[in-house]
Amino acid sequence: MSTPRVDEFAWDPENIEKVHAHGLRPDDIDDALDSGPAFFRNRRDRRGMYQLVGRDRSGRYITVVIEPSARGRGVWRPITAWFSKQGEITKARKQGV
Repeated sequence: MSTPRVDEFAWDPENIEKVHAHGLRPDDIDDALDSGPAFFRNRRDRRGMYQLVGRDRSGRYITVVIEPSARGRGVWRPITAWFSKQGEITKARKQGV
């Protein structure tokens, strides 16, 4: 699997609300992107092409489901995010995250 090029996230009221519902802020998600995250294909029956697993500034693992944005190449839209489950952390650690 090739790793997607993700330069930045496209934020809107809907995805900000979803992130807040999981106790996270857009800044936490941006930190996860900047942390050198691991990428995994999302399940076929789920919305979003990839899952990104990275760390926020305090070192907590965060999983972010992303889809391509209409804003252009390298811009992806977070659909939702949560504090990573142990299995997601284990997979990310195997990739050096």
